[in-house]
Amino acid sequence: GKFPRWLVQNNTRLQGIVLNNNLLTELELPRRVHHGLQYLDISSNMIYGSIQEDIGIVFPKLVFMNFSSNQFHGTIPSSMGEMNGLKGLDMSSNGLSGQLPTTFWSGCYSLVSLKLSNNQFQGEIFPEHANLTSLFELHLDGNNFTGCIGEGLLNSKYLLMLDLSDNKFSGMVPLWMGRMSGLGYLYVRGNQLRGPFPHQLLQSLSLSVMDISHNSFSGSIPSNVNFSSLRQLKLQNNGFWGSIPDTLFTVEELRLVDLRNNNFSGKIPNTIGESSSLRVLLLGNNSLQSHIPEKICQLSEIGILDLSHNMFNGVIPSCLGNLSFGPETYVSQLQSLEIYVGESFSPNWYYTSDLHSITDPRHYVIFRVPTVVDLLTKSRYDAYQGYILLNMYGLDLSSNRLSGEIPVEIGDLENIKSLNLSSNRLTGTIPYNISNLKDLESLDLSNNQLHGNIPPVLADLDSLGSFNVSCNNFSGEIPFKGHLVTFDERSYIGNAHLCGRPTNISCNPTRAPEANASTQAEEEEDDHLIDMEWFYWTCGAVYISTCLALFAFLCIDTRWSQEWFYRVDLFIHHLQRFKRSAFRN
Repeated sequence: GKFPRWLVQNNTRLQGIVLNNNLLTELELPRRVHHGLQYLDISSNMIYGSIQEDIGIVFPKLVFMNFSSNQFHGTIPSSMGEMNGLKGLDMSSNGLSGQLPTTFWSGCYSLVSLKLSNNQFQGEIFPEHANLTSLFELHLDGNNFTGCIGEGLLNSKYLLMLDLSDNKFSGMVPLWMGRMSGLGYLYVRGNQLRGPFPHQLLQSLSLSVMDISHNSFSGSIPSNVNFSSLRQLKLQNNGFWGSIPDTLFTVEELRLVDLRNNNFSGKIPNTIGESSSLRVLLLGNNSLQSHIPEKICQLSEIGILDLSHNMFNGVIPSCLGNLSFGPETYVSQLQSLEIYVGESFSPNWYYTSDLHSITDPRHYVIFRVPTVVDLLTKSRYDAYQGYILLNMYGLDLSSNRLSGEIPVEIGDLENIKSLNLSSNRLTGTIPYNISNLKDLESLDLSNNQLHGNIPPVLADLDSLGSFNVSCNNFSGEIPFKGHLVTFDERSYIGNAHLCGRPTNISCNPTRAPEANASTQAEEEEDDHLIDMEWFYWTCGAVYISTCLALFAFLCIDTRWSQEWFYRVDLFIHHLQRFKRSAFRN
């Protein structure tokens, strides 16, 4: 229903209204009223329509305002520039559009947290006259903002979180970002930014997360790259080339590196073993080559390792079996990053929402930054985050030039859930101790040169949801039992010597010739019977046709028919004379 306007009109001393997670459909506020309300939360409703133009006049003393997850459309009212005391504003996940009013940038100078994510705002942002001097976190992701990133945030000296992802920004990363000494979390993925690696960010000593993925950056990474506080580096889906700097893996706090879908070449640096805290390493779809270094086995806390679609050769290091790929050391730093903003909102107020203000003993704004990793499992890319990411452990070495046998030590990765060794040059058999991987959900060994029988113990992998051993040299009967009965013949195609279900190839070839001979004899006998039947039918048809033709010929009164009957009568006459003479004698 409608927002209870009477609640505001009849309660002039009311400080907070919390009506989130209801079924409100219409917001109509009292007019020509200056109310002292400080907290207003109507998030997660179904409110449709535009925001009342004079909302900033009706509620000039608002401190926290949450209109997120509704169906608002239209623009942000210019009167919101009158809310000089507003510290927390969340209008994310609506249908708001248009440009942000100038009065908003200059008037809401007390803003600490601003969330306008997932709307349809457009135009250029960050004008030079922006006056957001107290801003701590800014979320503008998922809109249609365009143009270069302006310099309006130069006055925001306390800015810690900046998320401009999934817009249409162009140009280069501005130089002023390197002068933001407190900037800790930078997300600009999914834009049209270009240019070399933003070296100005190397000056930031506080940068913890840097996500510039899915843009058009190019060039090489500076050899002296060294972010002392960096935890996550995401450069995937750009045009970077050259070698991976040795100094990158010397960062002590580094937990996630994603360099996929670039043009990096050369070897994996030997310093890889120094990244003792690294949980996720994604280097797929580059041009890396040489052997997989054994120092990679020193990543004692690794949970996801992707080296696929490169040019690695040699054998799979047997020491990979020493990696953790499990919950013992894969702890919760990847789940979220909690940031606390020390700001006093109200002396006696407790509030919990997407933005939290807690008053015991001080007031804070808490925002969570989820870590998202997309990984190829079960023949598709899935995005993992939160607790699901914490429970995802995978190794992907597919589409390289690896040779030799699958090391038996792979069977020691008891907690791994996804194993992809496809499209290599691996030989030998499948190790029987691979049955130790009880949590395995996806196993892909296709497009190799593996041979021998498929181990029957694979049928005991009850968690297996994707299984592919196609295009190898396996032979013998498929162990079609246990959990393997859930997979069809597509998991086995390209193995000429495999037999049994679910293929249509019999495993008893000696009976086949006898069956074929019997079938051929039956077909010949059937052909013989069919020929004799047609012979009898043909003879009968000829006899009947001849009789009918003769009968028709005699029925016509012609000289030939008269001659015929004369000859018949004469023959009968002679026959009778012969009988009489014979009777007399």
